[in-house]
Amino acid sequence: DCEVASEILGNYNLLMWDLPQYYSSSLLPDDIQRVFDEKIHTVLPFRDKYGRRVFLWRPGKWNPASINFTDCYCAMYMLCEMIALESETQINGCTVVCDGGGIGFKQLSSMGIEDIRNCANFIQVHIVH
Repeated sequence: DCEVASEILGNYNLLMWDLPQYYSSSLLPDDIQRVFDEKIHTVLPFRDKYGRRVFLWRPGKWNPASINFTDCYCAMYMLCEMIALESETQINGCTVVCDGGGIGFKQLSSMGIEDIRNCANFIQVHIVH
């Protein structure tokens, strides 16, 4: 559906244009590597029974004292971009699992309402479609 695809692409471009702070760390490999090393976001090496890529988000593993929210967001974006390149994922989609274990006040107090809203917009634009 070309119309829907065009709308998604337009929304994607608007996110990056309006919120560059969430994407700028993609040019800083050492900062992003620290997020990947904490395994806050993980893509499983196998697919679910429907052929979908499985993306795990574990906010309870995030230590806001050592990794800022924008770097976490950027790592999520980078993994989503990576799996979106796979033709099988383009056809079958992605399953997102949020493991809420260990999440507490230190994580929640490190995210603003705008951060939460922007994450929801990201998920809407990238994962739902």
